[in-house]
Amino acid sequence: MTIQIHMPMNCLSRADIIKVDFMNTDEAARIEIETLAKQLGKEMVAEKLETREDYETARTAGYHYFQGYYFSKPSIMSTHDVPAYIHTYYGISKHIRSIDPDIDMISNLIEQDISLSYKLLKLINTLGFGLKHKVTSIRQAIVLIGLMELQKWLYVLAVREKDWNNGISYEIMSNCLIRARMCESVAKLIPGKINTSGHFLTGMFSLMDSILNLDMEEILVQVPLDEAIMDALSGKSNTQRDVLDLVLAVEKADWVQISKGCRKLGIEEKDLFKVYAESLNWAKELMEDKKM
Repeated sequence: MTIQIHMPMNCLSRADIIKVDFMNTDEAARIEIETLAKQLGKEMVAEKLETREDYETARTAGYHYFQGYYFSKPSIMSTHDVPAYIHTYYGISKHIRSIDPDIDMISNLIEQDISLSYKLLKLINTLGFGLKHKVTSIRQAIVLIGLMELQKWLYVLAVREKDWNNGISYEIMSNCLIRARMCESVAKLIPGKINTSGHFLTGMFSLMDSILNLDMEEILVQVPLDEAIMDALSGKSNTQRDVLDLVLAVEKADWVQISKGCRKLGIEEKDLFKVYAESLNWAKELMEDKKM
């Protein structure tokens, strides 16, 4: 459950996470909320951060999560190239998505990169995935978690790479993971059986233009994504785009669009905010375990 600051103070004790709108809340109100949140042991989200000063204020005040236009500016990262290891990940992903994927070939490609092999096995073993036994080989990992899950975690590792860190990019990468997880989780809430695998990558790649300081069109030329994902990232209407738009509305606390989006997708708002809280915690866990 996520509580906004315009709600009565006695509601805060029932919240899992408290969001504070920095654009529409004065300093006195923020301090009051921050003090009470700390007393109650609640995690805080600082939203609508527009400037570096806003971010530093929120960070100093002890906020756990950060959102806003400041993290979506293309000037965040200076590089204009997709790092070499990212192309390796994309190449493996392309084999995974082939009509008749060869598990032995895929495992061999991963094993050729010692660093990638170690990171992938460590991540899988650390997070558990509900497996009864530790994973000891790449082939075993592929068999146990499946090709689509493997593809997803390759992209997670790509986003977590330390070489991407530059200034506040940690927060951007964290938001990237939050969007990915939330898009996947929201898709699972939609009535009827739909393929949710593409929603994860739609959410993840929705911030790649900011991370790489490139136009989205240029990025989509370089990566082997499904057509539905590419359409969604290009702004074309489809289910992935509807889910992404709803996730963006949650980030902005745009209640009108949240209501419209939930009605359009046939999901309950209370379920939406439950997966939002879960996504925040999931991304935090991943980023805190990035010593790989």
